[in-house]
Amino acid sequence: METTNIFGFEELSPEVQEKVIEEHQEKMDLVDWDAINEDVTEFFAEKLKEKGLPCDDVRYSLSHCRGDEVAFYGNVDIKEYVEKNSVDFDWLAVVLVTEVFEKSSSLLDKVRVRITKSNQHYDHYNSMDVYVDLLEGELTPEEESAAERLERHIQENIKDVSRELEKLGYDILDSYFSNEWIKETLIENGYKFLKDGRVV
Repeated sequence: METTNIFGFEELSPEVQEKVIEEHQEKMDLVDWDAINEDVTEFFAEKLKEKGLPCDDVRYSLSHCRGDEVAFYGNVDIKEYVEKNSVDFDWLAVVLVTEVFEKSSSLLDKVRVRITKSNQHYDHYNSMDVYVDLLEGELTPEEESAAERLERHIQENIKDVSRELEKLGYDILDSYFSNEWIKETLIENGYKFLKDGRVV
């Protein structure tokens, strides 16, 4: 009676290990896509929080296809945005600090900044539009100028952030198909093989 030898991944020859890894990279059968999508979404949300941008509605598609990018929508906390972005906001501080000018309200009270989806089929850096809505009262010329500059700054910034997240997202996804990740997954999950690399 012929005995069939069973091997763990590390017991296979280097050539067979390489063959096994390549096969799993092609089949993508070790990947838990739900878990990966959750990881990527949480990662994007944390990065957006760091930049003072909305993170409740994050959309992305990263499959190296046309229209694949990252977009995010929602209300922008003006004060948080100003505090978390390393730019010169002296022009905005004038209207944000109510106490200095002894006004009954400031730009923070008068307007809402929101990022909405434009008329685009895909979600990407160009599908996000920034709007400043007047909530109450009227804006002084100084406040109106500050609101316009803030709107332009956010509109330009979110494009850069979208591209940055896209690159980081691809890096995360690519890590799940790296030789090292596949090797660790096969070992940790106790995969067994025949000598030629076929899974038992």
